Amino acid sequence: MTGYRLTSSFLFVSRPHTLNSTSVSKAYQSTFTGELNTPYSKQFVHSKSSQYRRLKTEWKNNAEVYSNTGGQASKSTPIGAQAQFAYSGKSTRKKNLGLMMSTYGHVYVAQIAMGSNKAHALKVMQEAEAFPGPSLIIAYSPCIAHGLKGGLTNAQAEEKLAVDSGYWHLWRYNPILAHEGKNPFIMDSKEPNFELFQQFIGHEVRFTALNRQFPERAKELYDRAEKEAKSLYKQYKRLAAMDYSE
Repeated sequence: MTGYRLTSSFLFVSRPHTLNSTSVSKAYQSTFTGELNTPYSKQFVHSKSSQYRRLKTEWKNNAEVYSNTGGQASKSTPIGAQAQFAYSGKSTRKKNLGLMMSTYGHVYVAQIAMGSNKAHALKVMQEAEAFPGPSLIIAYSPCIAHGLKGGLTNAQAEEKLAVDSGYWHLWRYNPILAHEGKNPFIMDSKEPNFELFQQFIGHEVRFTALNRQFPERAKELYDRAEKEAKSLYKQYKRLAAMDYSE
């Protein structure tokens, strides 16, 4: 197993297992008894080693800023955040690493926030460890560079607010469910209260700094960020409502 502490996320990856691995639960093993021609077989996982390397590359770049080289804006920087090369605020939507990885079809993917739901975080880690293939967990974890009001002692509360406001969502994508004819995408967080979204933005200097210097542009980007957050939530709801039965 490998784990990395990034600027805005703690990302845990379980290396590809084989069907004979002792870390695979009996329940999962029974799902794949018989011919080793499922997409989760040892042969498939090894043939997708290049995809696994790509997964690790994408995951290391999901810190919402290029923190290792001084804090430059990246594809994962959210709308309205100020960073190097985005002094007037990032104007485009951040990439969605979780959904990107779910398109591979054989990767377990989940988003968690311990400050919002510790039981959910533990459940996800157990499922990721038991899954017979590469697993990716993306956790919302504030960094000192975000400039939280009151400092990082409020990190857990900020994680909860991120989920409650709709900035962050708790969900799981488990390919085994698709193999069973069930929807692999599970939305775990409740419907957010988007009235809290601007409050969340106001808790972090990376956003509020823009308002002090460019108030008109800040309002434009903050409104756009909230609109994009609502759109993303609707997208998640559509995914969770899909019918996979034959």
